[in-house]
Parts: sequence; structure tokens; C-alpha cells
Amino acid sequence: MEVVKASLDRFEGNYAVVYSDDGKKFDVPKDMIGAKAGSRIRLYIEGSKIFRVEVDSKATDEALDKVRKKYGRLKRGDHLL
Repeated sequence: MEVVKASLDRFEGNYAVVYSDDGKKFDVPKDMIGAKAGSRIRLYIEGSKIFRVEVDSKATDEALDKVRKKYGRLKRGDHLL
């Protein structure tokens, strides 16, 4: 079984659009995901079937913190230095 680290991009109809860290797109049935857009998740895949989806709370918090810090630098103009 392969474990794929990914980000939940958005919901479209009954599917969640998910992108792996290497850029591969997955359309995951919405009822398999208990997360909101922007969450970091792990997909458990065997062959071409997704068996389980887990929210990676730690990775989600780290990604959010990274975005907040980057936004703060942009607001202060630090990116221009």
C-alpha cells in the first residue's frame, strides 16, 4: 500500500480535488474526506484505488504557519529587500 502526501485543493460536486506533493491530481469522493480546503492529507492507495484518507493536522498547521509568515513578510515589504 502506498501512502501519498497531498493537499486538499477544493470541492467540485461530490468530489474533492486533491494534489499530491509531486503534482498528481486525485478526484476523491467527498464522503471519504473529513477536512476542508487547504488541509494536508494522506491518501492510502493500493493499485488505483484509494482505501483511506487521513487529515495530517500537524502538516496542515505547519503549512498554515508558513503561509502566515510569508503573508506577514509581504505586508511589511520584507520581500523587497
